[in-house]
Amino acid sequence: MKPLDLSTNALWKKRFRAARIAWASPAANNPDHVLVCSNQSGALQLYGWHIPSNRLTQLTHRANGYSNGTISAN
Repeated sequence: MKPLDLSTNALWKKRFRAARIAWASPAANNPDHVLVCSNQSGALQLYGWHIPSNRLTQLTHRANGYSNGTISAN
């Protein structure tokens, strides 16, 4: 049996650290703009997603994360 890889970049660790989207909320009058909550930075933060350009912009930068927000209708 192969010994367990406990290094920082072990494949099994990467799987558990993969970025996830907790929720997404499109603007009511402009569905090309979406507010997204993701752990892409390591903690849950809010991101603005512009769908036509596929650009994701981090909007919050709190050390412990932040997961509450709303997007305007336009």
